[in-house]
Formats: sequence, structure tokens, C-alpha cells
Amino acid sequence: MNYCYKYFSTYLSWSNSSSLCKNQGAQLLAIHNATQESYIETIYKSQIGMQDSLVWIGLRYFKLENPSYWGWSDGTLLGYAKWLSDDNYNECGAIQVLRNQNGWKSVSCDAKLPYICYQKAVEF
Repeated sequence: MNYCYKYFSTYLSWSNSSSLCKNQGAQLLAIHNATQESYIETIYKSQIGMQDSLVWIGLRYFKLENPSYWGWSDGTLLGYAKWLSDDNYNECGAIQVLRNQNGWKSVSCDAKLPYICYQKAVEF
């Protein structure tokens, strides 16, 4: 399945970013495998260059569920993961592409970050 991706440089909270993606018929980015991760990192680097920056993805910790779990804004469960560290104490996820290490970090959902939306591509 093919997807369209769009990077937004506006700094917003996770929930505001998610709402704006949904208003456009999309979702905050869900990453389900290493191939997709690599493609996203390429887009990310082309948009922001080599500066170190976090960008919201659709990853969220659902702590009020029993049992609690990490899941994606599109409703799928976390399967593939690329955490930069084990400090997953915050409730929202962001991707970071560094010069020497790429991966995900847990971040306070109230932090203001740019974001990436995605949606299924229209097929003809």
C-alpha cells in the first residue's frame, strides 16, 4: 500500500498536530516497518537538513487502558519500534534523525514540535 506524507514546520502539541492531520483527512505518521522508517528519515532530512530536531509521529501511550500499551493514532498497535533509549516515561512519541543515530523518543504531549501527517495514496 502506498502513502502520501507531508511535513509541517509549525510547532504544535501532539493533540493539536493530530487534530490538524485529521482535519485534512490524514493521521499523524504511523511507522510499521524499517523500510517505511528509512523512507521517512529521507523525507525528514530533506525538509530540515542536518539540524537535530524532534518531529511528532502518531505514537501514543494509552496508560488508562488495561493493560496499558503504546499504539498509533491510526488505531494500530505498536509492532515495529526504534526507540533511542529506554526512557519511555512520557506519553507521546517523536522521531529524531541525528547525524550519528536515528530513532524515536518519548516526549511530553504538551511539547510543541513540527509534525508529519500521512494518508493512503489515491490509486488509479
